[in-house]
Parts: sequence; C-alpha cells; structure tokens
Amino acid sequence: GVQDMTLIVPSNWLGDLARQSFLGCYPVEVRYHTVNTEIFRPTPGDFREKHDLADKKIVLGVASVWTDRKGLTDFYALDKLTDEDTKIVLVGLTEKQIADLPEGILGISRTHDARELAQLYSAADIFVNPSREETFGLTTLEAISCGTPAIVYRDTACEEVVNQYGGVAVEPRPKAIAEAVKELSPQNR
Repeated sequence: GVQDMTLIVPSNWLGDLARQSFLGCYPVEVRYHTVNTEIFRPTPGDFREKHDLADKKIVLGVASVWTDRKGLTDFYALDKLTDEDTKIVLVGLTEKQIADLPEGILGISRTHDARELAQLYSAADIFVNPSREETFGLTTLEAISCGTPAIVYRDTACEEVVNQYGGVAVEPRPKAIAEAVKELSPQNR
C-alpha cells in the first residue's frame, strides 16, 4: 500500500524475483553495483611467493561469510576433481573453517584491506564463485576488474556479471567448474 515507490535492485535476477513477489505491483529498476577500479585492477604482490605457490595454478574463492549456500562444500568437491598442480585458495574463512579444510585448500581469514584483496585476485589464475543465491556477485566483478577470469553458476545474478564483463557461467555442479577451470587455465588461453 505504499504510494509512489520504486524498487532499486542490483540485478535482473533479483528484479525478476521481486516482480514475482508481493512487491510485483511496484516498478523495478536495475542498477548494477560498481567497483572502484582505482583499487580493483591488476595489482602485483608477493602472495604466490609467500605461500610457495609460484608454480601452481591458483583457483580463488572469496566471501565475507562461507556457508554451503556460498559454495563452500562445492570447493571441497572441486579439490578432489583438480590435479596436484592446482591450489584452491579461499578467503574469508573463520579459524575453525580453516582448521577443518582439506589438505588441498589454503584458507585465509577475512581481510578488510581492499588493496590486499586486489593483490589476491591478481595473483589467482581463475576466480570461482559457486554461490547459488547471489543478488549481484560483487567479488566476481572485483576479480574480473583485477584481470582474473571468473567461473560462476548459471541462474544467479553472477551469470549477468560474467555475461557483461567476461567469464563463464556453468551448470551448478563442481564437475562443471572443474571442466571450466581446465579450459580457462593459463596454458589454454
């Protein structure tokens, strides 16, 4: 019953959901989020050397809170599907999550330093966002802005991000991510 209201959403995916809800009687405008490209751009750093990953293919995932809905267990499955030359790095984990990680995954606590995050994105060979319920996927756009190709699941707002800015959207299953990682590997580009 609110008069003269317009819903502003960050993706067509969320806009479609809003139109299907009880809010569907209101106009919906889509305004994509943006990132500060003065910070999120290819940024050199020493991450690979510091973690002895100079010769590894780094597959990076970033979240402020890691849950199954954000794709944490999909990364566990992906770890079993990748070769020994690939290292999965997850940023934003709690200390307990880090302690519980499989051996093939490097866990890093959440960082509040955007420039450090830009260095991590830039050090990675591939960024993966296996979230199933993203309203936009800001970390995906940050990674792409740093020159890192992105893999996301179809049927989320992240698909819009890679369609507009570059990357690959795959079926929502770890095996599809593993296949895309092989295709996007530096030696295949």
